[in-house]
Amino acid sequence: MTKKINRINELRNLVLASSDREYEKQTVQGILRSMLEPLMEQPSQEGLVLMKLSNTEGISSILKRLEFSDVKMYCYCDNLANDKIINVEKENIWDTTEFVLILAPRYSSVLIWDWDLTNNGMTQICLILNSREISDIANILFNNSTIELNSYLTTYAPDRREQKTMNIAINKIVNCLNNVNQEMVFSQAEKETYTESEDLLKQYEQISEKAKMTAHEIKNHVSVIDLYTKILEKRLENVELEEESKKSVENSIESIKQAAFTISSFISELRSYASPILTEVKLSSIVNSVVSLAMPKAKEKGVALESYVDDEYRVHIDETKMQSVILNLIYNAIDAIEKNGRVTLKVKGKENNYVKLAVSDSGTGISPEVLPHIFEDGFTTKIDGNGLGLGICKKLTEEQYGKLRLVKTDAEGTEFELLIPTI
Repeated sequence: MTKKINRINELRNLVLASSDREYEKQTVQGILRSMLEPLMEQPSQEGLVLMKLSNTEGISSILKRLEFSDVKMYCYCDNLANDKIINVEKENIWDTTEFVLILAPRYSSVLIWDWDLTNNGMTQICLILNSREISDIANILFNNSTIELNSYLTTYAPDRREQKTMNIAINKIVNCLNNVNQEMVFSQAEKETYTESEDLLKQYEQISEKAKMTAHEIKNHVSVIDLYTKILEKRLENVELEEESKKSVENSIESIKQAAFTISSFISELRSYASPILTEVKLSSIVNSVVSLAMPKAKEKGVALESYVDDEYRVHIDETKMQSVILNLIYNAIDAIEKNGRVTLKVKGKENNYVKLAVSDSGTGISPEVLPHIFEDGFTTKIDGNGLGLGICKKLTEEQYGKLRLVKTDAEGTEFELLIPTI
C-alpha cells in the first residue's frame, strides 16, 4: 500500500518567517532585475534559473536577454514556457507563492514572495544570497519538479558559509529601493494633482483671456470719454458763463476725468496683473481727490460730504487702489442715507504703524442678519449691486498691508475704519 504524502507550501512559511516589512510590486521587480543582472555579465556562463511568476512585467527584457545565454531556465507555470524556458511543474502546491531561484558558479540567490499574504497590493519577501539556506530551498523545489534538477545543486552548490555581511548590505539596498519606489508613488500622486491644477489653470487662462478682451473694450470707451472731456474744456474757454456755472462745469469735467483715470488704471492692472505699486503720498491729497469725485453723487442725494484730514499724515500705499477703496466706502455711505444726511471722513490718530481713517455716515445702520456677510464676495442687498464692493475693498487694502474693519453700526449710522500703513 502506497503511503500518502501531505505536501505543504513550505515557501509561504519562509516568507512569513523572514520579513516584517511589506514591499510594493515595483520594488519586487527591481530586486528581480538586480538578481538576474549578474548572469548577463558573462553570456557564456552556465547556471540555473528556476522560477514561478504570474507577471513578468518589468523583467521581460531581461528574460529575453537570458534566452541568448547558456543559463538553463525552468518554470512552474505555463505562461512562461517556450523553446528556451521549460515547464517543470509536478504538483500545484505553491498557490499564489512566487519565486526565483538562481544557481551559478560563485553566485546563488533566491527571492520568494506571496501577494495574498497581505492582500493590499503589497507583499513580504524572503531574500537570500550566497547562503547554505539556498540548498534547502532548492531541495524543496526540486522534489516537486517533473524534471531531474539535483545535478545543478551538486554542480553549483551554494557556499556553506553564510554571507551575513553581504546579506545585511543587500537588505539595506532592498529597503532603499523600496523607499525610492514609494517616493515614485508619491510623485505620481503629485503628478495627478498637478494635472488637476493644470485643468484649473486652463480654466483660469480662459477667464483671464476674456477679462483681457473685456478690459480692451472698456478702455476704448474710456478713451472716448477722455477725448470728449478735452473737447468740452476747449469749448468752455470760448463760452460766456457766469462764474458759478463755469466753476460747476469745470468741476464736473474734472470729476469725469478723474473717474476715467481710475477706470483706466484698473483696466491696465487687469491686463498686466501688476502687483500694488506702493509709494509715499499725503493722505490728504488722496482723500481730497476722492471727495471731489464723490461730491456730485452726494449733492444729488442732498448728503453733506465732509473731510477732516490734515497734511501731516503721510502713508505708503498704491494711490490708485486706495482711492478706489475710499471712494467705494463713500458711495456705500451715501447709499445708506435716505435723504439729507452726512458722510464724514476723519483721521482718528495713529495705531502702531497705521493711520486710522474713519468713514462714517448718519444712515440707519446695517441690519443684524446682513452684518455677518458684508465682506463676502457676491453678497449684496442692493438691487443694482454686484456684491463685490466691500469684499474687494478689504482685499485691496490687505494687498497694501493695510486693514479695513467695521467699528460701529446702529440706528444712528455706520462707521468703517481704514488702517493705512505710515512711512
